[in-house]
Parts: sequence; C-alpha cells; structure tokens
Amino acid sequence: GGGEVTVASKDDQKYWRTNNEKSFRCLLLHDVILTDKLNNTATLHFDEVRVQAFCKEDTFREPKHCIHRVHRDELVPVTVGAALAGSTLLTVIGYAIFRYFKVKKVQYDTME
Repeated sequence: GGGEVTVASKDDQKYWRTNNEKSFRCLLLHDVILTDKLNNTATLHFDEVRVQAFCKEDTFREPKHCIHRVHRDELVPVTVGAALAGSTLLTVIGYAIFRYFKVKKVQYDTME
C-alpha cells in the first residue's frame, strides 16, 4: 500500500535562513541530503533558489544572498593574470630597448 514517507535532513541543519523582512536567494548549486527512518537517503539538488516565508504580496522582498561555500581553484585566473602582466612588461621593455638603440637622437639645439 501507499504508506506515508517522512524524510529529514540527517544533521538537522537549517537551510535558507533569513529574517522576516527579507527573502532568501541563492544562485549556486546546493545539495540537501535527506534520510528516512530506515537510513535510505535521497539528495535534492537546488539551483537558483528564491524563497520567502509569510509573504502576502506577489513580489519577493529584498533578498539576502547565500554565501559561496565551495572552494574555488584560483590557479587559472592567477596564471592568466600573470601571463598578461608578463607580456605587458616584456612589451614595454622591448619598446624601451628599441627606442634606445634604433631611434636617432635629435639635437634640438642645432635646429633653426
């Protein structure tokens, strides 16, 4: 038969907290793992969540945004930034060397 199934988060963690004056908005992927009494688990995948409790209007209030909890690998942005800085520095140094050796110096005091 069709019995009632109740699930809860295993660690009883509270999700999407905000005060009554604001809504909650999170544009990041967020997983909630649920467990029933027999230790069966299910994972809910949330993406772009926006919730508000006790809302009497059709519009959301000012949102409280979630905090990014996933560590990002900064290797690629740092490498690209260093490559751009290095190429800019080499271009400026190359131009300075070119000007020093190849461009004739003008003697302004001999001009009439």
